[in-house]
Amino acid sequence: MKTIILIPFGGLANRLRAIASGLALRESENVQLKILWIDRPELNCPYNKLLEGIAGVSIKNVSNNYFWKALLRYIKTVSLPNFLVITDDFIKEELEEGYFGLKANYKSFWKGRLKEKNLIISCREFYKYSFKEMNLLKPHNSILTKLNSFVIANDLKNFIGFHIRYTDNQLSLDHSPIELFELRIKECLANGEKIVVCTDSDFIKERLSKEFENRIIFPLITRNRTSIEGLQDAYFELLLLSRSEKIYASYGSTFSLYASELGGCELSLMKMKEKTE
Repeated sequence: MKTIILIPFGGLANRLRAIASGLALRESENVQLKILWIDRPELNCPYNKLLEGIAGVSIKNVSNNYFWKALLRYIKTVSLPNFLVITDDFIKEELEEGYFGLKANYKSFWKGRLKEKNLIISCREFYKYSFKEMNLLKPHNSILTKLNSFVIANDLKNFIGFHIRYTDNQLSLDHSPIELFELRIKECLANGEKIVVCTDSDFIKERLSKEFENRIIFPLITRNRTSIEGLQDAYFELLLLSRSEKIYASYGSTFSLYASELGGCELSLMKMKEKTE
């Protein structure tokens, strides 16, 4: 049986989308899937601290970032028979279209392309996945416990989610100023909506808390994304957003995109209008 070795990289949502793609490709092409999870600066957390195992999938965790650097050098200089290497740059050029989406011909791209051994290195979607694949990615039990406790404590049967990315994503900073969110929050409050705000910025939390006082809900989390606890809390927030009726989100972030896909809720991107001459 043909084998795919998948190395997902990037932030949390990037990796989740890549793994979901790998699971979908596995089923479509009837191949074996192995996952090599590498702890890296942008997500320095072992797989088993975030996710449970996946039936039928071998998962190996590598905590040494030197392995990543050596691997990149290796694939650029070595060519082996019956061994295919698909890099993220290649996927972006050949398959990506629109807002982190896929070209219509993505299935034909993969048909007959795979060899006996295949290495896919990606931080993006490369095969269309569905809730079936996303549901195979089971969060660590401690994260689910925290999520369910928070939902019950705050009576979150129906709510509007806001995801404000403000520290590490240039697209979000360039296109989604905080003033857009403030206006939309005011509208939602005027309509009697319950609001939950998830943000990576203490500055944003302080600003909105001062403006709206106790009328919006902030999860109590660790915002240090270099710690295991902080990354577990990031996953908690992603899952929380997925339970909202609608997500208003910063432009250019797969975090809110994956949350909306997982929960089947509407995603509205808060983006400034393009200036015209």
